[in-house]
Amino acid sequence: MVSDLLDVERCSIFLYDGIKDSLFCKVITGRLREPVSFKRESKNVISNVFNTGMSKHFRKAQDPQVAGELGEYKEINSKLH
Repeated sequence: MVSDLLDVERCSIFLYDGIKDSLFCKVITGRLREPVSFKRESKNVISNVFNTGMSKHFRKAQDPQVAGELGEYKEINSKLH
């Protein structure tokens, strides 16, 4: 699994739908069984990484100081897990 390769407890893989110009993730574990999707131009860290090609790493994603950079991701993450 990807989580083993990355040596992380859990991870989410977002795919790009070029027809809808959106990013989506089909959750296979956790509470949510429906896909999570949002427009590529949304204001969140996932869209930013996709659009710029530059990765981001947050040691403390729950820290209020990085909340602005995460954008809508905190809402997306709560749906995923």
